[in-house]
Amino acid sequence: LFMIQKSSLPVLYVDEHLQRKAVEIFVSQEKKGTSGVDCANVAVMQHYHIPYIFSYDHFYRRQPEVELLEAASK
Repeated sequence: LFMIQKSSLPVLYVDEHLQRKAVEIFVSQEKKGTSGVDCANVAVMQHYHIPYIFSYDHFYRRQPEVELLEAASK
């Protein structure tokens, strides 16, 4: 928490509107194992027009407006 507070990275909070959008995304998922946090991330990304995410979670590959950035394999 200290590092986030001292960095120049913005902290985006999920308000009621984004929470409803996250629930819509969650309910629309056909695969099991999708988390509410992943859906909230997508809702925030859509709202703020953030096209990229770095993650090991392949859930993001199934999201049409999200481009998954992956670490290069060895």
